[in-house]
Amino acid sequence: MRVDTSVAVAVLLGTPVKAATSGAFNVLSMNVAGLPALLNDNSVPGEKTTNSELIGSKFAEHGYDLIHAQEDFNYHAYIYGSDTHPYRTATSGGVPFGSGLNTLANYDWVEFKRIKWAKCSDASQFDCLTPKGFTFMRVKLSDGVYIDAYNVHTDAGTEDGDLKAPGTRALGT
Repeated sequence: MRVDTSVAVAVLLGTPVKAATSGAFNVLSMNVAGLPALLNDNSVPGEKTTNSELIGSKFAEHGYDLIHAQEDFNYHAYIYGSDTHPYRTATSGGVPFGSGLNTLANYDWVEFKRIKWAKCSDASQFDCLTPKGFTFMRVKLSDGVYIDAYNVHTDAGTEDGDLKAPGTRALGT
């Protein structure tokens, strides 16, 4: 049996806890392949700027409640420019500074953290070129109703170094 510790603590402290009895909440997680074309052309037709605008328009068209994007680096503005979600994370920067992890949502959040992996490996790719890791956010669905959402980007490849790199240790936010 899995117990949600935040709910268990809230109950022990006498804090009212709300649970949804109905409704829908849809989520999309997508690697948007936003490395600069010089580093990776993705072997798909079209310019990266045009393709990024198309991705943003599809995000808007399908109206997912929460979208986690990975590799949202240098074409971030084109995705956001054609999307209509009211809540969005600010970019952490392009290559080599940003994590490429961003979120677009129909709901606001009360917490947001970027956590960088303590280790990286270039065994298969140039994974150490950017600060990979994960993000955490507590999304507010309504008063007293929250979900915790994580967006993750691990090392690429399947070499031993790639598999061991992320591990469980992370550096500060």
